[in-house]
Amino acid sequence: AAVSKGTIATGSVSISGIAAVGQTLTAAAGTWSPAPTLSYSWLRDGVAISSATAATYTVVSADLNTKLTVTVTGALAGYTTASVTSAATATVASGAFSTATPVVNGTMQVGNMLTALPGTWTPAPAFGYQWYRDGVAISGATASTYTLVAADQGTKVTVVVTGTASGYASTSVSSVAGSAVAAGVFTTVVPTISGTAVVGGTLVADAGTWTPAAGFTYSWLRGGTVISGATNATYVVTTADLGAQLSVKVTGTKSGYTAATVTSASTAAVAAGAFTATPAPTLSGTAAVGSTLTASAGTWTPTPSSFTWAWYRDGAAISGATASTYTLAAADYGHAVTVKATAHLTGYADTTTTSAGASVQLGTFTSVGAV
Repeated sequence: AAVSKGTIATGSVSISGIAAVGQTLTAAAGTWSPAPTLSYSWLRDGVAISSATAATYTVVSADLNTKLTVTVTGALAGYTTASVTSAATATVASGAFSTATPVVNGTMQVGNMLTALPGTWTPAPAFGYQWYRDGVAISGATASTYTLVAADQGTKVTVVVTGTASGYASTSVSSVAGSAVAAGVFTTVVPTISGTAVVGGTLVADAGTWTPAAGFTYSWLRGGTVISGATNATYVVTTADLGAQLSVKVTGTKSGYTAATVTSASTAAVAAGAFTATPAPTLSGTAAVGSTLTASAGTWTPTPSSFTWAWYRDGAAISGATASTYTLAAADYGHAVTVKATAHLTGYADTTTTSAGASVQLGTFTSVGAV
């Protein structure tokens, strides 16, 4: 008689583990008799999952919001193959990251750039960033780096790192607040002075390029002492500066930064100024013996405080002729008479100019009526 295949007594199949993305589920086959060779097939909402044929199964993002089961099949020679399907898991939940506390790298000082280091998360997510000032989100500060601004001074700046991945619950972790943000520090340069250190000359201060760009104020110094009222980028050298060395002190300011002051090198000792308009004197009057010539100095720039005069006959000084007027004498007849005007002004070099010569003619008697 033909012998029928035997029947396998199947075990009770169940699933252990948490039904959440990233978790590992394990199939428990129970006790089968006689003991067959077991194979496994995991199913998602009743549909076999390709390649999921081990006794364990790691839940993936495609399983989110579905229910999983496992079918265990026992095979043994001479026995009818038997299959048992487990009860379904709970609906698969989102996975949970293994997170790290982010670290902020950089110095808490206005102008410095901070960098958020999220640390190692499992599984590796995509990261998003939001920077905070005393717990209040900073508008637009959503990169992994943030440059501290004046508004941050005196506050505590932190970053919240948010990790996202398919099938996982979005998770946010904040860095630990460190020290309060200090005022920034300028990178400065020594100012320079252009122009000639001479009375009446104009000097110009160049503050140079500071980082970051600052607003500047100026203070000029004479021999290291502040010159009252000299607070512009330009300075007109005065007579009080004669013989002294000048320098300029530049102070840079910017909100959120500690004011910084830098002083230039000193100029050479201030030299006497030079008149810029030095006309030759002119002579008025008749160039004849007995007549009086009058010298006019003309218009000088700047205006001299005084003039001194010296009259000359054919280039030789006329003794005692030191006024602005001169009465021609018999000795002048036939000669050329000139005058030299010397201008004086405190802080300026004495400067002399000479008139054109006047050729002296014979004088004319003034007659009186007969007696």
